[in-house]
Amino acid sequence: KLAIVQSAGYPQPSFSHFRATDIWMSGSDSTEVINSGWAGRYLNYEYPNFTNGYPNATMRDPIAIQIGSATSLTLQGQAVSMGMSISNTSN
Repeated sequence: KLAIVQSAGYPQPSFSHFRATDIWMSGSDSTEVINSGWAGRYLNYEYPNFTNGYPNATMRDPIAIQIGSATSLTLQGQAVSMGMSISNTSN
């Protein structure tokens, strides 16, 4: 399913592409800097005992997968990354 929201924005934009990306990925106010993402914080709340070094015997599958060479700020939890990045979907 898809929904389109026109004219989405935030108050007091800095007009910096990089800062705007951080704001959208972190879900922060434009006046604060947060080093975790909105999805990462949510997943951290839902899976508080999620460990670093996955997959492991306890958690065989990652909670979230992002296609690309690096995991974005969106999936960064407060302590660990809540996602895994893969660049080759065949692997």
